[in-house]
Amino acid sequence: MSTNCTQCHTTSNWDASLIIKLPAFPLTGQHVQTACQQCHIGGVFEGTPSQCIDCHLADYNGTSDPDHEAAQMSTACLECHTTSNWDASFDHQATAFPLTGQHLQTACQQCHIGGVFEGTRTSVLIAT
Repeated sequence: MSTNCTQCHTTSNWDASLIIKLPAFPLTGQHVQTACQQCHIGGVFEGTPSQCIDCHLADYNGTSDPDHEAAQMSTACLECHTTSNWDASFDHQATAFPLTGQHLQTACQQCHIGGVFEGTRTSVLIAT
């Protein structure tokens, strides 16, 4: 860490006006309101993890709808989540199986049985 105090602080308010200049991990959404000590344990700044899963592994392992671990979902949280809203926002329309008609109202679990997403059928069987 630099000994140049003005890289992080201003003269008008030493603590509250901390200036975050982290191009590798810009603070957005809920991260802006997170206390520095929650990520920088013991005041350690150098080497702080910057991947979502580094801090959110317990969330990943504890999720049951769908069970991320059992479904072997990606640990790249930003594929489905944002820092502003942790609720998943999966865009099915951008996949090989865009939802149309009655599929728009179908519960995810009806096709993704047991929380399995990878390899779910995309062909439709018609009963005769």
